[in-house]
Amino acid sequence: SSTWSGFSSLGGNWPAYPAAITGNSGSIWVLAVSASGDLSYADLPSGSTTWSSWGDLGNPGHPLIGTPAVVQDSSGTFHIFVRDDTGVLYEDRMQNGSGTFSSLGGISQDDPAAVLAGSNTIYVLEVGWTTQMYYDKLPSGGSWSGWTSLGGDALGVPAAIHDTSGAVRVYVRRAADWEAFENHLSSGSSTWSGFSSLGGALPSGPAAQAGSGGYDWAFALGRSTNLYFDELPPSGSYSGWTELNGAFTGTPGVTLNSHGGTTHVFGRTTSGSLEVNSLPSGSSTWTGYTSLGSQVAGS
Repeated sequence: SSTWSGFSSLGGNWPAYPAAITGNSGSIWVLAVSASGDLSYADLPSGSTTWSSWGDLGNPGHPLIGTPAVVQDSSGTFHIFVRDDTGVLYEDRMQNGSGTFSSLGGISQDDPAAVLAGSNTIYVLEVGWTTQMYYDKLPSGGSWSGWTSLGGDALGVPAAIHDTSGAVRVYVRRAADWEAFENHLSSGSSTWSGFSSLGGALPSGPAAQAGSGGYDWAFALGRSTNLYFDELPPSGSYSGWTELNGAFTGTPGVTLNSHGGTTHVFGRTTSGSLEVNSLPSGSSTWTGYTSLGSQVAGS
């Protein structure tokens, strides 16, 4: 369908943004930290129109905060990453609605990003209190490597993708001036590229998506509240920031429709409503913004 359903309440009381993922079976899962500091989830089974009630995964002994990051590995296990109120990052491995928290250590200044890469390897990335970017790696069937610094002078929540070339790419703002930077790990390599400037001045965090046709996309708001994108073709260099207009606040959201290859980018307007702009697969022309209505809370 090309028609949005409209908003339906899932209930609950959530002080921060939720995370969402399409599972291996086609079910949709949403995860959020409750007002009491517990990790909760709800799911929409594939082919169904009815969401489950909220399930409670609890906390690791300290209240949790912020927005989780989540990936699902090839065995079907969900790996959920979330901070406690002291800044320590935890992993919860969830199967069949239950899981166990394990500390990954470190002290992060903001929420993490996570990505499932080739060979079923998981990368989780965060900005530490020193403003350096760190990553921890979990190989298939192995143990966490421990935190490794990527350096930089980073700020906020990173965005991470695993693209069709096999590269892991992470996007983040520089603390000193909000300029956007990218760092990547090419397929088969053990050495990160180092941070390269994408320019701009981002008042909020970036979003990123591995799009159809081998294209990678970074999205961000400019100081003018307009939405911008930067495009990396399969063989080439970043295009530079292109304006998509609009008047937005906060971090945009982006997803790829796996059934048609359309890229959808979402923004919360300065008046609080949600809008979407779409790029059909194979096209170079965005559809323009469509209002999804509602009043969306956020910082």
